[in-house]
Amino acid sequence: MSVFKFKQSGLTLIELLISLLLTGLVLAVLMQMYVMNLRNNALAQSVGETQEYSRLAIDLLSKSLRMAGYMGWIQPKSPR
Repeated sequence: MSVFKFKQSGLTLIELLISLLLTGLVLAVLMQMYVMNLRNNALAQSVGETQEYSRLAIDLLSKSLRMAGYMGWIQPKSPR
């Protein structure tokens, strides 16, 4: 009875398929994280712009309210 001992000098097909599957899963997770990061960045930028425009509107409104009733360009009539 002859027993042959073969040295394995490479990867089997199953090992290659498993490594390909794991690499695909890691890449899918990384892509999902990247897409979520893009969405969160866009949302944060939108919130920042909204706050900036709100601040501007409040400043303009408060200035208008402070000036309400002020007629500095009209000289008051002196009583006779």
